[in-house]
Amino acid sequence: MDQKNFILDSKEKRDYVKCALCGMDDYRCIFVNHQDKFMKRLNIQGSSNLVMCNKCRLVYHNPRIKEEIMRELYLTYEYPTRSQNVQVARQRDAQERFEWLREIMDEVKSVLEIGCAEGFILNLFKSCGKHVMGVDPSDKYARIGRENGIFIHTGFFDENSSPEAFDIIISCNTFEHMYHPLQILREIRRRTKKYLFLECPNVFKPRDNLKYNYFNTTHVYMYSLNTMRMILLLSGFEVVKIDDSGFGIRVLAKKGEGTVDVSLYQNDCYWQLRRRIFLHQLRWYVAAEWKDWLRKRLKC
Repeated sequence: MDQKNFILDSKEKRDYVKCALCGMDDYRCIFVNHQDKFMKRLNIQGSSNLVMCNKCRLVYHNPRIKEEIMRELYLTYEYPTRSQNVQVARQRDAQERFEWLREIMDEVKSVLEIGCAEGFILNLFKSCGKHVMGVDPSDKYARIGRENGIFIHTGFFDENSSPEAFDIIISCNTFEHMYHPLQILREIRRRTKKYLFLECPNVFKPRDNLKYNYFNTTHVYMYSLNTMRMILLLSGFEVVKIDDSGFGIRVLAKKGEGTVDVSLYQNDCYWQLRRRIFLHQLRWYVAAEWKDWLRKRLKC
């Protein structure tokens, strides 16, 4: 394939989109990533651009890789085998989330988790006598869960999934990957009897290697406390409690008829986010340089 056709194919693999919250096509660029690992894997030239809507302040990738390409990637991607340390950390995270939901445990008899991987938190609910079910695009992880006695469907959550309703629907570090968050939340509202529990990265608390991990193009939307509240209200949920004491956002919501407080639109500051990203990159660079120096010294 010649260079001209390659560039054309690269452009055809991405779409420009409007804001999923307010529908506006008015934004400023927050972060440019020239080293996006998923764009490289898909042979897409150019950079991935994280932008902020000038009206509602939602942060998202624009342009973004077309949904059908990304869905195929999720279904075929060979996820690495988790090390023992990673397994222990994920078990610890699941236990922490489980304890965070302790106050509603008596009200919950059935649980569905979207993007459940091996089903760590589902296993905790099951040990308490709850009916559990999971859905995940990785058949590798789904098989592990099924071997542990948890029913996990390989695929995606949508209107074509099982029509069964659940007392609570859970999604941990999956919601930021969803291309149609409002539609998904409305489908979740239809399928949950009582509650929704979400956990996802907080765009105002950048962490790790931004270019390789945190701001990669699979995170099609990045939420703040304000935009998380807005999208839940728009989709018919009321926030019971919300927490950003860690790096991410953790929220418990219930079915309701919430209305959006327009004053929330103005609470997220573009330049405050740019400053936080810059300071994180500076700290990360200094730490990386120090580790590299120490590694070389230890080899001497």
